[in-house]
Amino acid sequence: MQPPPSYSDPNVGRKPLLSAANLLGLVILRAILGSIPIEKNASPFGDSLMTPLLLSYVIVDTVMLVVIVDFGTMLARYVQAKYRDFPDLRKVTLLATAFLGLAIAYRIYEMPTACLVVRRTELLTLYREAHPQILGNHQLNSPLRPVSNPPLAMLWFPTSTLL
Repeated sequence: MQPPPSYSDPNVGRKPLLSAANLLGLVILRAILGSIPIEKNASPFGDSLMTPLLLSYVIVDTVMLVVIVDFGTMLARYVQAKYRDFPDLRKVTLLATAFLGLAIAYRIYEMPTACLVVRRTELLTLYREAHPQILGNHQLNSPLRPVSNPPLAMLWFPTSTLL
């Protein structure tokens, strides 16, 4: 374990800047990955809804989460060294970092988990059972055409997104 940094240490001011630069670089990398046409238009893996773009987002977001947690632990060590009169302040900082990490992790892993658990065929089956008058008795891979008066949801979600 590293000793807590002293208040006069010149590297203490460098760590927040390094963490911010890392986060900015990862955000730029995420934007570049999202703009690559080959990755953006790639088909999902097998019958799942997981795409290469979503997988690359998960990897970049995980590295971002590690940078944030590392900064939070460094901040807790700094707070402990600076404010020795308040020993519980380090624990509060660590708990805030853990809470922030859990909130970010939930946002990061919610969609990929759903994409791995739910299959495309299951979504179509559930949609057919909920709206039999719209889809009728079409085969699973046949083109879907809505009836003459589709509900408002069909106007927002075209049938091509269901396949």
